[in-house]
Amino acid sequence: ENASMVNTLSTTLRVREEEMASVTTQKDAAEQAQHAAVTLIDSKVTEVEQTLTLLRAESIRADRAQSLVTSLQQELRQLKEEAAAAPPPAPTVAAHPIALRFSCADAACV
Repeated sequence: ENASMVNTLSTTLRVREEEMASVTTQKDAAEQAQHAAVTLIDSKVTEVEQTLTLLRAESIRADRAQSLVTSLQQELRQLKEEAAAAPPPAPTVAAHPIALRFSCADAACV
């Protein structure tokens, strides 16, 4: 009877050891999967941070470009206003009525 009991306990102990080994293997596999997931998440976070940095840089460039466009539009308006307010240009000699009467084809030009 003692031998049977020892045999039963020995079998029970071996089953428990196998269960513990299986649990340990599952635990190791879960830890590896968790580590892989954390690594993947870290890489995605880095990727998102890099994208945000690029978007911020593009936003700054766009803001600067918009500022330049606005400045150039203001300058153009100012130049148009100045041109509209300026007196008309003086007539050139060729446009003067007396100059129109005489041309190099006339004898007076020779």
